[in-house]
Amino acid sequence: MTVLIEAGAAFAISLLVCFLVMLSGARDMPDGGRKDHVRPVATGGGIGIATGHLALLYWQSSAQSAGFDVITLSALVAMLFLVIGLIDDLRPISARTKLVLLLLASIAGCAAGWFLFGSKLLGTTGALLSLGLILGGALWVFVLANATNFMDGANGVALGSGAVMLAAYGVLGLPVCLLIAAIAGFLVLNLTGRLFAGDAGALYVGVWVAALGLIGVVEGRFSIWVPPLIALPFLADVILTVVWRARRGGNVLQAHNVHAYQLLRRVGWGHMKAAALWWAMSAVCGLVAVWAAGQTAPVQALVFVCGAFLASAGWIWQRRTYSPRVTSADA
Repeated sequence: MTVLIEAGAAFAISLLVCFLVMLSGARDMPDGGRKDHVRPVATGGGIGIATGHLALLYWQSSAQSAGFDVITLSALVAMLFLVIGLIDDLRPISARTKLVLLLLASIAGCAAGWFLFGSKLLGTTGALLSLGLILGGALWVFVLANATNFMDGANGVALGSGAVMLAAYGVLGLPVCLLIAAIAGFLVLNLTGRLFAGDAGALYVGVWVAALGLIGVVEGRFSIWVPPLIALPFLADVILTVVWRARRGGNVLQAHNVHAYQLLRRVGWGHMKAAALWWAMSAVCGLVAVWAAGQTAPVQALVFVCGAFLASAGWIWQRRTYSPRVTSADA
């Protein structure tokens, strides 16, 4: 019962703060290109998600007299990403500067996590291996946080799918209920097209999806193959789209509208239909990942490779099927 009450409180706080954000006057303006909305829409919903989530995390920590742990560190890193995203939402910075800031934040967070917690769980390692683990973890956080942000171009796709991915981690024993509830509070307004999360919200949720994967691996709950399997609906679209644009001479740092979900939107799919597809794919990957977590590491690796092959094949089929129907140098 306590969990339900806390989740309900996170939902209510998130929804309330999201309403307040809408009253603040912050708006995402249409640009006639990458952004497909035709009128200004309130933005900054990520503040509501973070407030609802962090308020209840603090409540839990105080009630349990918990000290500084890996969840607290993850919250600090997520807040740093939130601030960087919020700065970009309010006064856009260059893509290169933003990526550098996010990379530095990823490295700092993973370095702190390794020296405070990781080395105690995995034992003493050499300096070179420690550096490799830190940089590998930082790359994972950086890629997945940005992938979540790149997928946040249609109502419900990024944050709704993120909630489904978090649910898979919940089944595997990681603490996700409060964040899922906070995301749900935001989705009440987002799915009706009244509020966007902004970069701040997408980055905040993306960091948590990445961090929980790292925590599960370090704690020995599953191998390194399970987190990318859970996040495959994001990773496949983002990585393949970046490769596609690079091969065609596009500027990979420039905003665009040629992700798979955006291509579906441009051929007539509604926001909910596109979101439902990504929720379904996230649910399938999550269920397979939960099953795979109970298997040996080689089996988990094989499952991921098969999943990546199927996702890539689906992406290529979709691109070849729908690209001829739209007008774009990149599509």
